[in-house]
Amino acid sequence: MEGSKRKKKDLLKLCVNYCFEVGKRWTVRPMALYAYNSYFDEYEEVGILGGYNDGIDAGVSYRFNRFVSIMIELKVLDFFSIGYNYNVNTAGNY
Repeated sequence: MEGSKRKKKDLLKLCVNYCFEVGKRWTVRPMALYAYNSYFDEYEEVGILGGYNDGIDAGVSYRFNRFVSIMIELKVLDFFSIGYNYNVNTAGNY
């Protein structure tokens, strides 16, 4: 039975962001993320999102030593949105 026990995995995620209103229709949202998982490596990410008229958001983020991410989200309904994220590898070994 000893060999069938699973090792407990530690997990910690910390994400902070704040939405600044710039004019009547524009928003800017800087963000930072830290994640730790005992099974994978820890990682940090910083980015910024810009929004227009509560209907479309676009931005870019950088996950240190891994990739640059380009993001876009279109709000279709109050409860439904469509998003796309494209990552550009910066590490060379992932």
